[in-house]
Amino acid sequence: MSNVTLSKISMPKKPQDLTEIFITGWNLGKSTFEQIVPFTLIYGIANVLHLSFFSFEAGEANQAAVSPNFGFLNLLLSIVFISINLAVFSSIVYRINAQIEGKALDFNKDLMFGINKLTSVWPLTIVYAFCVVVGLILLVVPGIYLAILLYFSFYYVILKDVKVIDSLRKSKDLVSSNWFRTAAVLIGTGAVFAIFLQLLIFPFHHLPMIMALIEIAYYALVMPIFFGIYMALYYDLEVRQLEKPPVPDSTTII
Repeated sequence: MSNVTLSKISMPKKPQDLTEIFITGWNLGKSTFEQIVPFTLIYGIANVLHLSFFSFEAGEANQAAVSPNFGFLNLLLSIVFISINLAVFSSIVYRINAQIEGKALDFNKDLMFGINKLTSVWPLTIVYAFCVVVGLILLVVPGIYLAILLYFSFYYVILKDVKVIDSLRKSKDLVSSNWFRTAAVLIGTGAVFAIFLQLLIFPFHHLPMIMALIEIAYYALVMPIFFGIYMALYYDLEVRQLEKPPVPDSTTII
């Protein structure tokens, strides 16, 4: 696809309340919609194929005992599908931010950007998942807390090429003083996304092919708005962090 350069998108320079974040995210999602849809379409197809594979696996579970290759195939396909999702996720985040900054967009280059980021996003995903799972084991609440606290570590790795451990620390610093508002946006939008999807596919639960097509279309057409909201939240958190008073230097003699 040809190289495209679009006008910069002006982001708010002052902290916003939740309503303003949703409005900014909605407008950002609309502004970047055309450039993001090809990637959210790939994301949707990969998700549906992944879920379809596990549905098939559930029906074939009894074969695992007689097929030594079954478990390996399960693991291999899971790695492939997760890799596709992580690469596309990286490309989407990069592309939205590139449009905000008025950078040139190129489908092939942006997709390759996401693929190249797998070497850092995969290790981060493993560490992030480990932290969240351990937290969930510890009475659930710590897992939810860590999932929100560390979410934007992916943005630091993708957009600022920060190392994995540093990205976790930066996300913690970014979110810690605004955890509840961040949780309200991430959990709230995630719940809305899931509920509306289930409402759309429920009437067709006996028609798997129709369900799959609806899911793919839903991911492709709706996810750009949600990614816009998450980017608006990320920018708002960064603005808030810049406005924090500097920490006094303990070595300073008064």
